Amino acid sequence: MEDKITIAHGSGGRATKELLQEVVLPALGVSKNDSELDAAPITIPSLENGTSPRGAGDAANARLAFTTDGFVVQPLEFAGGNIGKLAACGTINDLAVSGAKPLSLTCSLIIEEGFSVAKLHHYLQDLRREVETVGASVIAGDTKVVRQGEADGLYITTSGVGLICQEWQLSPRVLDEGDVIMVSGTLGDHGATVLTSRDSWPVKGQFRSDCKALWPLVEHLYPLAAGIRFMRDPTRGGLAAVLHEIAEAADRRLSIKESALPAKEDVRSFCEILGLDFLHLAGEGCLVLVAAADSAEEILARLKSHPDGHDAVAIGKVGAPGKPGVVIESLFGGSRTLESPLGEQLPRIC
Repeated sequence: MEDKITIAHGSGGRATKELLQEVVLPALGVSKNDSELDAAPITIPSLENGTSPRGAGDAANARLAFTTDGFVVQPLEFAGGNIGKLAACGTINDLAVSGAKPLSLTCSLIIEEGFSVAKLHHYLQDLRREVETVGASVIAGDTKVVRQGEADGLYITTSGVGLICQEWQLSPRVLDEGDVIMVSGTLGDHGATVLTSRDSWPVKGQFRSDCKALWPLVEHLYPLAAGIRFMRDPTRGGLAAVLHEIAEAADRRLSIKESALPAKEDVRSFCEILGLDFLHLAGEGCLVLVAAADSAEEILARLKSHPDGHDAVAIGKVGAPGKPGVVIESLFGGSRTLESPLGEQLPRIC
């Protein structure tokens, strides 16, 4: 571990993993095995005599999930969203891919002196709108103002609590050989859109972030929950980071078909010009899931029947235990190893 924090430590790739495992988690007394989902389950304690907490009633049998996330995206507005919408969707999606129905969010603001009141109101309205679309609400928060030059306009931190639906039993550790890996839509849309929204990247194309709340799609999959092993949204580090997290946690090799990987032509061309890999670019409205082999066809059909999943496709399979990693089967019959992202291709995309 380096002596100083670098921008790479915020990438969601290997540098972030190193920072978490060597510094953050040990300092906080958290086991790395406690963080395999995007939202942590909350255990409601019982009294010493085995009864429920006084007044809790049936709530003591509920399974809750909690998550928190910070948003420092630059620029604050981009095609398809802004920092307010992103802050809502990011936390909602962390709950959703953990099998939890979003209930309540908190919102903490760090505002730079001189920031536009009208813009702040607009971003907060969009945040509220996204939260309300999933039947949740913002119930608490905090506001701090720093002097001009001490922040970059606006930073938002949101936390969320959700109710875990009992049928979801999600973990990368339950993956089996032959399980099918799917994505609900095209890859890299958000990362490409944010970068091309910056003045220093005058790139032409039809770029639009996929930023949206995933709970409606996850709720649509609920009747088939028993056949879904694991879910995640490919934010920082993109699909490549998610696949490596799955492979390492499951101790299995994943095989991905290059021909099946969905990406818009503008995103592919943009990446080719700049030497980027769209598999490393973030999405903010894409669902990655692993389905049991005997349920995969039905699950894929149900994904495609929802407006947010009509571009869903199966992209690969889970292999035998041992030698964890990710292999891409190329268009020409060969194969290559997909490397885990090391640093930040695109800083401050969420």
